[in-house]
Amino acid sequence: MDVLSERQHRALAFIASANRGGCPPTAEELELWLANPSPERIGGVDVRVLARVVTSAMEGRSEGAAQHLVRLLWVHNDEGRLSLTELGNALLRDAEMETTSVQTVILEAGDPLAYAQLVGELAGMGKGMIVDPYLDLQGLTDLLTRTSFNRILVSDKDGRKLAALGTYLQDLRDVPEVRYASSGMHDRVILAEDKTVWTIGASLNTVRKQKSSTILMPVPSEGVEGMRGAYEEMWEAAKPLVEVAGAEGEDVSGAAAAEPSEREETT
Repeated sequence: MDVLSERQHRALAFIASANRGGCPPTAEELELWLANPSPERIGGVDVRVLARVVTSAMEGRSEGAAQHLVRLLWVHNDEGRLSLTELGNALLRDAEMETTSVQTVILEAGDPLAYAQLVGELAGMGKGMIVDPYLDLQGLTDLLTRTSFNRILVSDKDGRKLAALGTYLQDLRDVPEVRYASSGMHDRVILAEDKTVWTIGASLNTVRKQKSSTILMPVPSEGVEGMRGAYEEMWEAAKPLVEVAGAEGEDVSGAAAAEPSEREETT
């Protein structure tokens, strides 16, 4: 059972975020954000002004969000500035932990449904970028036909595999852009359309072959911006994969054109 309503959760999270930034919010600032967290103009009227008018008009007839949280002893009101009580912090931590645990997906070795479950999760992430250094031809086909990713990044470590992927792509039209980057790339990462970042413990190949258990999990919010920036830079420096089409057997990276070891794929 959820203890916090969606509105309570948003209110506590807003107060906690403002406090971490060094500026405890006022009750008015909280109400304005709850009314419209992404302010925009409607018919020439600033929604922030409209929210202030509505809040003012309801005074004496309806308990505001700040009053509600203070009454429940979840929030302190110190001379007009709001902060979470010990109880409020505990409730927010529990709500955030519950959200994260629901999002984390465990993929068990030997489970014939694990790969289908993974592809289903990826399909729900919309347009974005997926990074899988060891992606093989079957994995690429599944991403192209069953998900909406518009950018796919692989490694140049295995020249034969890279040439096979490029040859497959050269005759296709209207497909996501696929690029290859330095063999130093190792992690499996997803930059989803909703701006979240996810990690996968093993390559799609390994999950499909049911060789080891792994986890698909979201990166904590404080690490998202840094990771997105790093992988966006990697993408910009990468080369289009179709350039190696027809170079079958050729090692485009200068490394031995051999299959990567199981340890390389899963660790």
